[in-house]
Amino acid sequence: MLIEDEGELLERALAGDHSAFEVLVRRSQKKIYNLCYHLVRNPVEAEDLAQEAFTKAFEFLGQFRRQAGFLTWVHRIAVNLVVNRLRRQQTHDKAHHKVATEMRSADGGQGDPVRSLVREELHQLLESAIRLLPDDLRLAFVLREVQGLPYQEVAGMLQCSVLACRTKVCRARARLQETLREYL
Repeated sequence: MLIEDEGELLERALAGDHSAFEVLVRRSQKKIYNLCYHLVRNPVEAEDLAQEAFTKAFEFLGQFRRQAGFLTWVHRIAVNLVVNRLRRQQTHDKAHHKVATEMRSADGGQGDPVRSLVREELHQLLESAIRLLPDDLRLAFVLREVQGLPYQEVAGMLQCSVLACRTKVCRARARLQETLREYL
């Protein structure tokens, strides 16, 4: 029997059905990994954070308040884990922030190699500029602009007002524009 409804899966998971929780994890694990990766820029660390987020979600499943969906709740857990890890790191090791050099071009690798190279360089510049943002601005920017979450969800995850969230994203954009001005 295939269970499609998140509410039913949550009910079964809350009742101790581990397979229902596994289905919830499978449905959201790629999004949680991508979120962590965009925030820490290290695939191994992102995998660890995503796994820890799901472990915490399982551990505290009984405390889940259905004010938001499961994915939003795990997003929040993951963001908190990332924020805590960033706070513990006084200096960022360069190896933990390598930018992925593989970029799929819009034309699937076909066409003008110079254009593909320029696109890849711009992508790397943008990734580097995002890494330079202060943690609070980077978190807000990545959650809103990269992950595409609504301002209200991002504000909830960052425990700030929607206005403060919009301000952080706006400041992040302004800093990125300033940093990348000579390239654009």
